[in-house]
Amino acid sequence: MRRQFKRWLKNTGASLALCLLLIATPALAEDEPGSAGGSTAKTVLERVGSQDGVQQHLANPLVSGASPLTTFDGSTSSSAQILCPSSEKFIDLFVQPQASGDLSLVIIGQDIDLDGSVDYSYQVPVVVSGVCANGLISCNAGTWINCRHYKWQVDSEMRIYLEEVPLSQLGGCYCINNDCGNSLVWSNLAVVLKDLGGGVAGGIQAKDPKYAVTNVRIDGTSITYYGQDSAECSTITSSSGPSNPERYFEDPGAVSGDTEAEALDQSQDPESYYSTLSTSLALEKSASELRECTIRRAMALTELGLYDIIAPNGGTGEVRSCGSSCIEVVLGIEGDNYWSGSCSIYERYFNLFVNHPDLIKEATLARAKWDDYMQVWIEGKKVWSGPNDNFPPETAGRCELETSWNKNLNLDVTDYFKTEGNIQTKIRVSVTGRGEGYAIVRLYADDLCLLTESIDSTCTAPETDPSCRLREEAVDGVYTYRNFNPTGLTPLASCKSFSGEICMKESCEDWWEKKRTYLCDTGERYDFTEAQQRLERVVGEVSEEGDTVYYRDLRKEGEGWVSEEGEISLSSLPANELCDKACKTRLPREDTQAGQAGHRGEIAETTHSWDFYYKRCIDDTCPLDPGEEIVKDCQCTNDFAEATTVLEALNAAGKDIICSDGVRK
Repeated sequence: MRRQFKRWLKNTGASLALCLLLIATPALAEDEPGSAGGSTAKTVLERVGSQDGVQQHLANPLVSGASPLTTFDGSTSSSAQILCPSSEKFIDLFVQPQASGDLSLVIIGQDIDLDGSVDYSYQVPVVVSGVCANGLISCNAGTWINCRHYKWQVDSEMRIYLEEVPLSQLGGCYCINNDCGNSLVWSNLAVVLKDLGGGVAGGIQAKDPKYAVTNVRIDGTSITYYGQDSAECSTITSSSGPSNPERYFEDPGAVSGDTEAEALDQSQDPESYYSTLSTSLALEKSASELRECTIRRAMALTELGLYDIIAPNGGTGEVRSCGSSCIEVVLGIEGDNYWSGSCSIYERYFNLFVNHPDLIKEATLARAKWDDYMQVWIEGKKVWSGPNDNFPPETAGRCELETSWNKNLNLDVTDYFKTEGNIQTKIRVSVTGRGEGYAIVRLYADDLCLLTESIDSTCTAPETDPSCRLREEAVDGVYTYRNFNPTGLTPLASCKSFSGEICMKESCEDWWEKKRTYLCDTGERYDFTEAQQRLERVVGEVSEEGDTVYYRDLRKEGEGWVSEEGEISLSSLPANELCDKACKTRLPREDTQAGQAGHRGEIAETTHSWDFYYKRCIDDTCPLDPGEEIVKDCQCTNDFAEATTVLEALNAAGKDIICSDGVRK
């Protein structure tokens, strides 16, 4: 049976347990426990000792508001309905995969008002190349080219539809077409259906949380969600249920096929009872334990200052800001006419330390101001001189030029600042009369935000332990490993933004978080030999005499066994019948069955027949229905010979329809 039927049985069982408690309370007041137990059992059997009793007193009150749920003694009743108004198909989603791996057709049916009929149908207008937790991705068939991203939305009338959005608004996405692997949809059909259907249901519930999903059923390439209106649980109008189980009466052979299908379905769901039991620790040959761990990609945003990129390291000069990504370095002293002489040479050194050359995009010798001659040196190399190559008195040329020069140079000196460490700069100025000399180097940084990555992992120990096996892995919400096997699914890369006080950076990665579960062998081995030896002794040596039970036991003390005997006194046991008495009855009927040879009236002398029943007696009385006759009254019956005769007759009848040549006629 499907999960919803199991849930119904579970809820029914809970209500039944409550009823048993209600009827058991007055029985405790009885003086004789045996009499009280017999009285209680009789009361219960009278109410629910038959198919009609279960239907009338348990099933109908639990699923219908027509009658209340009543205690077995009839003293108390109340409403105990376990279902709210619901639809047979709250959401019905059908997919059709194509050869490229994409879904060429996705059709969604909705029962918006939960009245049991589909009110709205929506066909996805694009091929589906990827599935997300809240939408889907459509690309050129079989590729990951020209991809567009869509999110599930709901209009004011609660109708589902798709709206194109940027990828950043989608989550838990993965590729399903041939660009990522072959037959991914068929290999993970249940997962794809659940993720698509979950996105649709989630979109509806986000719009109006009163819609509650009560059950999910997958049938081939379709998935059906059963829903309830949680706001109307006090008014029951209809109910949903599993596929009609009565069909097994007409086709018993279908039970085997459906059982295998259900087992296959649940084996693909790691949260199902089947998967839980089949991969449980109890089935391991040795003692094992589950270890959960996480691998996270961590990002740290560091906001850099000027000196974090380049800092003064001694000498005459200055480092200052010239904008959000601009740094100015002054070589020398800004001012006018602070030197004097006659062909006198002045030199000033300024050392710089480059911390992050990777962030420096460009460096230029932007401007120089001097009187009369000037040179700029970086790392021992003369990179510029002005106003010409003369530099008296070291070279020819007139010492006094009677000009205070101020020029924009824009000379590229980037290569000198692309190595981490100390950089030595020097200016040389030849002055006659009064003069000055300094230069401006302008650096352009990539930005002042530094994003560094680290991997935090708690999986190192189980990952390197040969006794551990990977049982499950979810990467950014997409299961890449389930039940010890890869799913073939991988999450799509996604981007995250990291903000500081003055800057922000974005990083796009293949994954951000991996959650894993390992099954690890603890090295211990189960040995039940001694427990089995003791059990065999106790069970084989128990005897009863009157109100006393005698037993023999074995206990382990140290390395040896100690045998002991004991007895347990019991209260007087009531005398019981040797059997559960039953009666045999018959009820007349007209047999009008028909087959290939015609109906019974055409081949038999009479259509009168009998139906025989075996019934459990109540207080030595055979319960009879109208028109029913007693064949054997209440007694300890043993009709083994009759049953054997009937089976042999059926066997012989089966052989009679095979001709001597072995061909059925």
